[in-house]
Amino acid sequence: MRMDDRVLVVEDDASIADVLVTALQEEGYSVRGAADGRTALATVKDWQPGVVLLDLMLPVLDGWALVDELRREPLDGNLALVIVSASREAPPRSAGRPPIAAIIKKPFDLGQVLDTVAALVAA
Repeated sequence: MRMDDRVLVVEDDASIADVLVTALQEEGYSVRGAADGRTALATVKDWQPGVVLLDLMLPVLDGWALVDELRREPLDGNLALVIVSASREAPPRSAGRPPIAAIIKKPFDLGQVLDTVAALVAA
């Protein structure tokens, strides 16, 4: 499996995480989950996913802090961040590394999430 086929779901709501992980696995992606930003940061470093679906309101290390930490890390390969959040303070798309490739508002349409991941993996 190519690195780009790896998707990390960073979501502290177990029911939302389960829906995303299951749907992505059914699409053929290699998927891991993290319920907080600190675990997500360690997973990105060790596993090197191609796409990270990131909730902003997380325990331990919130989504904003995780983005800042990822931008300080010398990451191998390409990593695309997709913000999936109910936060009204969703960031603008960014040209920083790693880029915020898309913003999906909660409640989300599962088809939109899958289409976004597919487009990023194909890029």
